Amino acid sequence: MPQLSIETFVTQYFWLVVLMLVLYYINVSIIIPRISLIMKSREISTSGTQSSLELTEIERGPEYKRVTYNRRVSGTVWEV
Repeated sequence: MPQLSIETFVTQYFWLVVLMLVLYYINVSIIIPRISLIMKSREISTSGTQSSLELTEIERGPEYKRVTYNRRVSGTVWEV
C-alpha cells in the first residue's frame, strides 16, 4: 500500500503541512473576521432589548428551578 511506504512519508508530511497552513490562513484571514463582524452586529442590534427583557426559567438554569421548587414546597414566597 502506498500510504505505508517509507519512501513517500516525506512528501506526505510536506503536503500535510502545506494543506494545514493554507487552511489556517483561510480561517484567520476570511472566516474568523466574518464571524466576528456578525457577532458584533448582533450584539449592537440586541443590546437595547436584551437588558429590558426578564430572564426566563430556562436562561436562569437548573439552580433557579431547584431553589424555586424548594421554596414552593416549603411555603415561602421569595423570588430569586
